[in-house]
Amino acid sequence: MAGTSSTSRLVPRPADTGKAPECDLYIAGHLTHWIQANRSAGQPHKTGTFVGVRDGLITIRFSDRVEQFRNHRVHEDLDLAEPGTQVQFCREYCILRAPGSPGTRKCFSVLEADEPWRPCSVDPKEPESFEDLAERANERGGFAISGPLVASWLADEDADW
Repeated sequence: MAGTSSTSRLVPRPADTGKAPECDLYIAGHLTHWIQANRSAGQPHKTGTFVGVRDGLITIRFSDRVEQFRNHRVHEDLDLAEPGTQVQFCREYCILRAPGSPGTRKCFSVLEADEPWRPCSVDPKEPESFEDLAERANERGGFAISGPLVASWLADEDADW
């Protein structure tokens, strides 16, 4: 699939944004995929109190225990909520939700602190087929891709479906 435009890229490259992306992982503690966010909304959440961020760990006090979590952009999560703010955690999807602008909730992916951490990384190659996407989903936890790129693949008369 030659000739993908910058608007159909999976992850913006330096020429598109002026800087390289830091991470394209859709696994616990990294990027939140919209499917993960949507599915978690209908699942049970445990309510806790945001204690703060220290030494790279997000601390939440639940009624029966205190838990710590990791997120690849923990320095940005300092602005997530003020200490004492009520937050909700969905264990099934590793999603932490906190109040956003009036009537909204912020949603981001967390990894329990005692779980093995996978450092941020970016897949260096552009996907060129549905097989590439399947491989990316398996190795990187998911992907986001533009509709026009998928449409170009479907319209490719030389494709072997």
